[in-house]
Amino acid sequence: MLSYLDEEIETEIAQNQELKNEQQRQAKRLELQQQPNYLELKYNLKEAREERDFCAIELNQSQNEFSVLKLEMRLHIARLEQ
Repeated sequence: MLSYLDEEIETEIAQNQELKNEQQRQAKRLELQQQPNYLELKYNLKEAREERDFCAIELNQSQNEFSVLKLEMRLHIARLEQ
């Protein structure tokens, strides 16, 4: 959704004949990126990415803990077989 808004901003800038140079286009781009709906979407995307990263870390930790438990079980079984 953010990329869609970025495309809309770029289209608006490209079609605006009043913007004569790159500095004016950049200023307009920054102005449009400060709109509440853009900022809210950007914030929500940041939050979702942080949550995804946190979940990936937890998953990795759980997988590592499971691997340790499997190794401990193998060790226990090996000791019982001796």
